[in-house]
Amino acid sequence: MIFLKEMLNNFFEKVFQNKNFCYLSLIIFFALLSFFYSNIIDQRAIIESLIISDTIFYEDKFNPLYLSSNNSYSSILFGLKILIELGISTKLLNFLILFISLTLNAFGIYLISKQLCKNNFFSLIIATFILTFQINFGDLDYPTLIISEHTNSILSSAIVVFIFGLLAINRIFQALLFSIFLISIHIVLGLWMTCIITFYLFFFQKK
Repeated sequence: MIFLKEMLNNFFEKVFQNKNFCYLSLIIFFALLSFFYSNIIDQRAIIESLIISDTIFYEDKFNPLYLSSNNSYSSILFGLKILIELGISTKLLNFLILFISLTLNAFGIYLISKQLCKNNFFSLIIATFILTFQINFGDLDYPTLIISEHTNSILSSAIVVFIFGLLAINRIFQALLFSIFLISIHIVLGLWMTCIITFYLFFFQKK
């Protein structure tokens, strides 16, 4: 009995010491969760992309949604517009948006937790628990969203979490690249993160 317990403990430790297994577990779990929510939630960015690609036709060119969609810039909108024009299903795009958002969030939380507690299994549980139950640790001037129809908000916050995860493991260059990309999605968050990382590089990295 003791031997069996030790064998199971050793197997458990070996499995969860493998970071690739942890990443794969997060990808599979959040792919399933994304599939579930993609059948419930329709992403606003897809609707706006359908408008700017003229798939949805508005006779009233002064309609607020039409004006907002055609006069706002976001790399997400134009990326989706291209994919829609290529014939990619909106259902698939709906799933992919949620999947990318949740996966970036999960990786970011996992990396931060792992750096703090040095335990793969515990970090895996923390990331899964927080995102599954959409635990909110506080808002700024508008709610922090995890699973929502607000595409720019969920992707922007997910990228920020992932950037902090990269910073936790000292991947400064990759974090800077993601923060620059973030400017094309959410200019305020993107500039904020880029300034923080640039400030860190200029004043602390040399030391």
